Amino acid sequence: MRRVKLAVLAPFIFAVFAIFTDFAALPRSWAQNGAVSRTFFAQTEQNFQNVPRGSFARRAFPFVNVSSEPIRLLGARASCGCVRVFVPKQKTFAPGAGASVVVELDAVRFTGVRDATVFVYFAAESRPERIEIPLRVRAVIVDDVRVEPPRLRFLVDELATPENAPKRSRRALVFAPLDERIVRAESSTPFVSVRLEAPRQVGAEQATPLLVSVGESAPVGPFDAVVSLWSDGSQRRAPTTLSVEGTVRPSLSVSPSTLNFSAFRSGAPVVKNVVVASSRPFSLVRVESPDAAFSARIPDAPAPNPAVDPVPDADAESAAPFVLVVPVVFDPTRLAPNADSLRTRFVVETSDGRAAAFDAFAFLDETLDPSETPKQR
Repeated sequence: MRRVKLAVLAPFIFAVFAIFTDFAALPRSWAQNGAVSRTFFAQTEQNFQNVPRGSFARRAFPFVNVSSEPIRLLGARASCGCVRVFVPKQKTFAPGAGASVVVELDAVRFTGVRDATVFVYFAAESRPERIEIPLRVRAVIVDDVRVEPPRLRFLVDELATPENAPKRSRRALVFAPLDERIVRAESSTPFVSVRLEAPRQVGAEQATPLLVSVGESAPVGPFDAVVSLWSDGSQRRAPTTLSVEGTVRPSLSVSPSTLNFSAFRSGAPVVKNVVVASSRPFSLVRVESPDAAFSARIPDAPAPNPAVDPVPDADAESAAPFVLVVPVVFDPTRLAPNADSLRTRFVVETSDGRAAAFDAFAFLDETLDPSETPKQR
């Protein structure tokens, strides 16, 4: 009888042993309280409450690696198309390091009660198995206040001119019931300003124009801001939001930012090109390097870039409308006798005083056959 019981219990005992040994192999803090999610995320649920229709709402889930070894963030997915997940660019986190997973609710295409689960995947550096952590979000999308369009995009130039100044301001309309008034508007970014204008009746609703402007202090590159709007409605628990995105285009840029050359010491000069781009017509007066082994040939004034509209709208790509291709020459015979490599910086200057720079690096490739003519690379 005892043998029969042992035979029946043996698989169960083995399974329990396997589970506990596998669990023990994880970093100690991963197994704390038997809940991996609480080990990383202090908060695993977010209630957006009332979100106005026609907006995008975001919430962050901060996490910290409290385990005893580095962890890798493998990715994330959502159970519902009503939410998007944004994970940090950094993918490896040492013990004590952390970041945030951001969840964005789409209240433009969806309405009503929304429950969704976001699954975030981690793995320890020492183990290939992934750990799945569920994050739950809930919201009620209401229709009493909305913004059209729910997202504004800007493409502005670094230097304000009469031609591009209008592109720094755009309008949206905030719709609300006739008995509800928009009383406050705030931007999350200092260089994005907002101003409420006089409302007017549109059908059975009240429309309040909202002027959004990008200031001259905006840094070059892409930006992302959120405009929050509050009304005097008694049922408003959360602000209506307007997403503001855009790019501040440099007035003068050079691409690529670094040129790499290789040649044989007694070989022929090597030529490579850089593209100088500008938001308005320009002419170059100087493309110079302090090193004699490098030089540049300044071509004629640029023509309009056929790839873009000379006056792009706010949704256009960030390509500049005027470009100029500049040949850059590396002459290995002018390199110092004892040098086998050289790094220099070129200064690019326009006739109206604007400037940009790019780097050039050259080295001698001793594997080239002196009898052969070096090819351009």
